Amino acid sequence: MLLMKWASWLLHKNHNEVWWRFFFTTPLLSLRSRSFPATNPTYLVIKLVLLLVILFNFIFFVAKALTPLNWWSIIALTPMLLFLTEAVGAIGELLAKANKRKIYPIHEIPIVSQSLGEFWGKRWNRWVQDWLRDMGSLVRRKSLFLRLCFIFFCSGLFHEIMFNLPYWVIYRKSFFGTMMLYFLIQAVGLWVDKRFVYRAPAFVQRLYLWVVVLLPSPIFLNTPLLTFLGIKND
Repeated sequence: MLLMKWASWLLHKNHNEVWWRFFFTTPLLSLRSRSFPATNPTYLVIKLVLLLVILFNFIFFVAKALTPLNWWSIIALTPMLLFLTEAVGAIGELLAKANKRKIYPIHEIPIVSQSLGEFWGKRWNRWVQDWLRDMGSLVRRKSLFLRLCFIFFCSGLFHEIMFNLPYWVIYRKSFFGTMMLYFLIQAVGLWVDKRFVYRAPAFVQRLYLWVVVLLPSPIFLNTPLLTFLGIKND
């Protein structure tokens, strides 16, 4: 995460941010990310507790009911990624509040997204979106496909380092490339969305969104990530 912030720091030469505040008091990764009114801390604590309860139930009851895990049952487990990231977001907001920073929530109700572009570009993990746009600025703007591939490559690399690398270090079993493959599928899917699907009726766009996001999700929700969540994918 510090390396990601360092990359944004180098790309934004003209800024007034104090370096230690940017690197150590906010989960936001890009200097282009703007501050928003802080959420009530009492609400954040209640939200965090509820999310952890839901996540606990998913891991220890829903996952058990779906075992042995297969492609379709893993797809059924994907909502826990929303609960997990929302919980992480609530913790980040509380930490930012403690350091007198004002940040917006990590997600903006992704379930109501009308298209794949809206899901990835506006509603899912807004803390990372601006950083990915920083990275996308390094690629020629005229090449939409290359820019999308590069942006999702950066996201895939981040997740490979976060999950697959520690799993390989501990268990000496390689799952390298799985999360990268998932995000490259999203890049191709988003390119198709921006070139063709955006003209389709609204229900087709929404159907396309969830097919692209959920159908290959077991590639992302792999053994290292399931192990991290306390679920063994045998």
